[in-house]
Amino acid sequence: MVDILAVVQWALSSTDDFRSRLLKVMNLGDDSDTAESMYGLFAGTVYGFASISSE
Repeated sequence: MVDILAVVQWALSSTDDFRSRLLKVMNLGDDSDTAESMYGLFAGTVYGFASISSE
């Protein structure tokens, strides 16, 4: 769990937009489905629902 939170924190601080961040998390592999879910939770909280693209 700590590793996933570290990945989410890294993704949130290392790119400019939701899609780029999500792709970074996805490309890490391993337990990416859990990391993607956690990233979505935190990104939605930090940046709001409007920051998530309709794609």
